[in-house]
Amino acid sequence: MMKRILSLVLCISTLMGCFGFGVFADGVEAVIGSTEYATLEEAVAAARNGDVIILKDNVTVEAPVNITKTVTIRSDGTFTVSGVSDIGGSVFNVTGSLTLMSVSVYSDPSSAHYAVTVSG
Repeated sequence: MMKRILSLVLCISTLMGCFGFGVFADGVEAVIGSTEYATLEEAVAAARNGDVIILKDNVTVEAPVNITKTVTIRSDGTFTVSGVSDIGGSVFNVTGSLTLMSVSVYSDPSSAHYAVTVSG
Protein backbone atom coordinates (compact mmCIF):
# COMPACT_ATOMS: atom_id res chain seq x y z
CA MET A 1 0.00 0.00 0.00
CA MET A 2 2.82 2.42 0.89
CA LYS A 3 4.48 1.74 -2.50
CA ARG A 4 1.26 2.67 -4.31
CA ILE A 5 0.96 5.93 -2.40
CA LEU A 6 4.60 6.78 -3.09
CA SER A 7 4.14 5.93 -6.78
CA LEU A 8 1.07 8.17 -6.96
CA VAL A 9 2.86 11.07 -5.28
CA LEU A 10 5.85 10.72 -7.64
CA CYS A 11 3.55 10.55 -10.66
CA ILE A 12 1.64 13.68 -9.65
CA SER A 13 4.90 15.53 -8.91
CA THR A 14 6.28 14.59 -12.32
CA LEU A 15 3.12 15.75 -14.09
CA MET A 16 3.14 19.04 -12.20
CA GLY A 17 6.73 19.62 -13.28
CA CYS A 18 5.93 18.81 -16.91
CA PHE A 19 3.04 21.26 -17.07
CA GLY A 20 4.77 24.12 -15.27
CA PHE A 21 2.97 23.86 -11.95
CA GLY A 22 5.44 24.96 -9.35
CA VAL A 23 5.56 26.08 -5.80
CA PHE A 24 6.54 29.62 -6.75
CA ALA A 25 4.19 32.51 -6.16
CA ASP A 26 2.71 34.61 -8.94
CA GLY A 27 4.76 37.67 -9.73
CA VAL A 28 8.06 35.83 -9.36
CA GLU A 29 10.37 36.43 -12.33
CA ALA A 30 13.53 34.81 -10.98
CA VAL A 31 14.88 32.49 -8.31
CA ILE A 32 18.32 31.95 -6.82
CA GLY A 33 18.33 28.74 -4.80
CA SER A 34 15.08 28.91 -2.84
CA THR A 35 14.90 32.73 -2.74
CA GLU A 36 12.27 34.27 -5.02
CA TYR A 37 12.66 37.67 -6.67
CA ALA A 38 9.88 39.77 -8.14
CA THR A 39 12.19 41.05 -10.89
CA LEU A 40 15.24 39.86 -12.75
CA GLU A 41 17.00 43.08 -11.75
CA GLU A 42 16.50 42.25 -8.05
CA ALA A 43 17.90 38.76 -8.60
CA VAL A 44 20.95 40.10 -10.44
CA ALA A 45 21.59 42.65 -7.68
CA ALA A 46 21.40 39.93 -5.01
CA ALA A 47 23.46 37.37 -6.94
CA ARG A 48 26.94 36.44 -5.87
CA ASN A 49 29.73 35.28 -8.17
CA GLY A 50 28.89 31.83 -9.51
CA ASP A 51 25.16 31.99 -8.76
CA VAL A 52 22.58 30.55 -11.14
CA ILE A 53 19.52 32.73 -11.65
CA ILE A 54 16.53 30.73 -12.85
CA LEU A 55 13.86 32.57 -14.84
CA LYS A 56 10.33 31.59 -13.90
CA ASP A 57 8.55 33.78 -16.44
CA ASN A 58 9.07 36.01 -19.47
CA VAL A 59 10.79 39.25 -18.51
CA THR A 60 10.61 42.72 -20.03
CA VAL A 61 13.18 45.16 -18.69
CA GLU A 62 12.70 48.92 -18.64
CA ALA A 63 16.44 49.64 -18.49
CA PRO A 64 19.57 47.66 -19.31
CA VAL A 65 20.46 44.98 -16.74
CA ASN A 66 24.08 45.47 -15.67
CA ILE A 67 25.98 42.23 -15.11
CA THR A 68 29.13 42.98 -13.09
CA LYS A 69 29.60 39.50 -11.60
CA THR A 70 29.97 35.97 -12.90
CA VAL A 71 26.42 34.63 -13.16
CA THR A 72 24.37 32.17 -15.17
CA ILE A 73 20.81 32.93 -16.19
CA ARG A 74 18.83 29.90 -17.25
CA SER A 75 15.21 29.38 -18.06
CA ASP A 76 12.85 27.10 -16.20
CA GLY A 77 11.04 26.57 -19.49
CA THR A 78 11.40 28.57 -22.67
CA PHE A 79 11.32 32.14 -21.46
CA THR A 80 12.61 35.34 -22.97
CA VAL A 81 14.18 38.54 -21.70
CA SER A 82 13.30 41.55 -23.82
CA GLY A 83 13.69 45.30 -23.64
CA VAL A 84 11.08 47.96 -24.20
CA SER A 85 11.37 50.09 -27.32
CA ASP A 86 12.84 53.11 -25.50
CA ILE A 87 15.32 51.13 -23.38
CA GLY A 88 18.16 53.33 -24.66
CA GLY A 89 20.72 50.56 -24.93
CA SER A 90 21.17 46.83 -24.63
CA VAL A 91 19.02 44.45 -22.63
CA PHE A 92 22.21 43.29 -20.84
CA ASN A 93 25.39 45.30 -20.31
CA VAL A 94 28.07 42.80 -19.31
CA THR A 95 31.31 43.82 -17.63
CA GLY A 96 31.51 40.59 -15.65
CA SER A 97 30.67 37.17 -17.07
CA LEU A 98 27.22 36.07 -18.21
CA THR A 99 26.19 32.59 -19.30
CA LEU A 100 22.72 32.23 -20.82
CA MET A 101 21.13 28.78 -20.92
CA SER A 102 17.78 28.14 -22.64
CA VAL A 103 17.02 31.88 -22.61
CA SER A 104 16.14 34.03 -25.61
CA VAL A 105 17.13 37.70 -25.45
CA TYR A 106 15.43 40.25 -27.68
CA SER A 107 15.96 43.92 -28.18
CA ASP A 108 13.24 45.96 -29.83
CA PRO A 109 13.66 45.08 -33.51
CA SER A 110 12.63 48.59 -34.58
CA SER A 111 15.56 50.16 -32.70
CA ALA A 112 19.26 50.14 -33.45
CA HIS A 113 20.08 48.66 -30.04
CA TYR A 114 21.78 45.36 -29.33
CA ALA A 115 20.43 42.64 -27.08
CA VAL A 116 23.74 42.19 -25.21
CA THR A 117 26.71 44.53 -24.93
CA VAL A 118 29.96 43.05 -23.60
CA SER A 119 32.74 45.31 -22.29
CA GLY A 120 36.20 44.47 -21.01
